[in-house]
Amino acid sequence: ALVTAKPERVYKDWLDQGPPLRYGSSATSLLMLARRESVAIQADASACLSVSNPDFGIATSGPVRGQSWSPLPGTERESETVRAAFAPRAVTVLSRNQATEAAVREAAGLVPYLHLATHGFVTERRGDVLAGVVLAKPETATERAEDDGLLQIYEIYDMKLSASLAVLSVLFFLLRDVEDSFNFL
Repeated sequence: ALVTAKPERVYKDWLDQGPPLRYGSSATSLLMLARRESVAIQADASACLSVSNPDFGIATSGPVRGQSWSPLPGTERESETVRAAFAPRAVTVLSRNQATEAAVREAAGLVPYLHLATHGFVTERRGDVLAGVVLAKPETATERAEDDGLLQIYEIYDMKLSASLAVLSVLFFLLRDVEDSFNFL
């Protein structure tokens, strides 16, 4: 919690009557994010990375094993709108089978703006938050977490990003039972 105003007087029941509080991520997470390396953006780089309508396939491993994800063709229109908004500057668009985790990792550190339009998931599992966005499965099967089609929150924390703004246009699912149950949020 962060105290956002100096108290005018000393309160007996401080939490009920004290100054307003704001809650956020853990201090450790904020410090880690502030200290991570960023990549310098080149002058001729794309203005934005827009990811839309990945070819999902069926998850064969990881926290969403067996889950199939419906296509999101409307998200390709979002990417076209993003492209038009940034014109005449270039926008890198990854969609369908190009929107793999490896391609997103490679391109995301090179742009000042990110736009991800896809499915996402979140759950609390054994006290830890498990969350991420769903991308295209690679053409060749892999069991490696860094290229399984799920860009999870812990992987995002490790990425070298320079973006000043990231927009998530994500249809999220809440995993209640990690094995086989999804509920729309």
